Amino acid sequence: MRVLFVDVGQGTCQVILTGDRKAIVIDTGSHPRTVIRTLRLFRIETIELLCVSHSHTDHSGGAAYKKKQSKKKRNRKLRPSTTMGVLAHYQDAIERVAYVPDVDLPKSQFGKLLAQLIKDGKLLRENVEQITRKRKPEVLWQRGETVLTALSPLGGTVVGAMVGSNANASSAILELRHRGDRIVFAADSEYQQWRDIFRLRGNRVLNCHAITLPHHGGLMHGTTADLEWFTSSAVQAEVVVVSVGTRNGHEHPRPEPIRALAAIGAQIVCTQITEQCCADLESCRPGVMGVPRYPCRSSSTKDVKKKKTKAGGSIERSHNVACASTIAVRLTEIGFEFERLDAHRDGVDRLVAEGHSPLCRVTSAHSAER
Repeated sequence: MRVLFVDVGQGTCQVILTGDRKAIVIDTGSHPRTVIRTLRLFRIETIELLCVSHSHTDHSGGAAYKKKQSKKKRNRKLRPSTTMGVLAHYQDAIERVAYVPDVDLPKSQFGKLLAQLIKDGKLLRENVEQITRKRKPEVLWQRGETVLTALSPLGGTVVGAMVGSNANASSAILELRHRGDRIVFAADSEYQQWRDIFRLRGNRVLNCHAITLPHHGGLMHGTTADLEWFTSSAVQAEVVVVSVGTRNGHEHPRPEPIRALAAIGAQIVCTQITEQCCADLESCRPGVMGVPRYPCRSSSTKDVKKKKTKAGGSIERSHNVACASTIAVRLTEIGFEFERLDAHRDGVDRLVAEGHSPLCRVTSAHSAER
């Protein structure tokens, strides 16, 4: 078995290869291209479980993506826009679908297609379930000693998030346990969810081999005190995976959570690199670790798009430069084993030697000056 943290740019997608050409898909990124390429590479014929943590497009768009037509084609009354994605492509080979009933579900392409497939009888109602937990984590999938469970949201959390019109606040937090090790998929979860998990665990820290950094390294609508609590009391992780796009309008990942996690010894591994780490992104091609090994959103060659300026000229913008790109973890007899962690550490060290300031190497003192 293998876990892939798929590089979908600014979005989240994880694929768990369970053997016999079967897989579990947790989120799908904003576009189906990369996740479909990944599934095809490993000749996946059956999706045992499709989990969508919440309905925001960067997590659910690859499950149901509506291809837009140009205005010219629409006026010519050609065939209507078609829906693509994991849910559409594998609809006859998906055993179960699990989702969070958040406030954005009814208007999302994922929610609309899911409802249509149920109505048409292509997905059985009993094979579609909501992701919620009670006092104990909800088991979503199990094979021997390997178990996927839902740590959040609680039913009351979903209600509060719907009333507050905040889909992030009820994101599914999933945990994959194997041989005593844990990997936690945190989606866009927020601090209140982690306080609920902490309380239900008897105020014990959640020790894990790896965790995806919530909200792509964003601030999670909290304070500095919340962040300090999260990194000191809520979670302890050896590896922190950040799913981020080279160019994103949210300034992800933020220096504050990266600095806090690096200070306690976690190794930070980002799928793509940003200008916060290297001003000359083109110098990092084909990637901090060389040519990516697995399907990814990153480009190994120069990928430049021109953007018009208000003055009438144009500027060239580089996109999708890999840091670690798609990240693979093997399930072994003793637990989880990341592929090429040392190579990633060496690649970031080379950036430092070349005079760049990657966030995962910036000291607290240096960060305070920025």
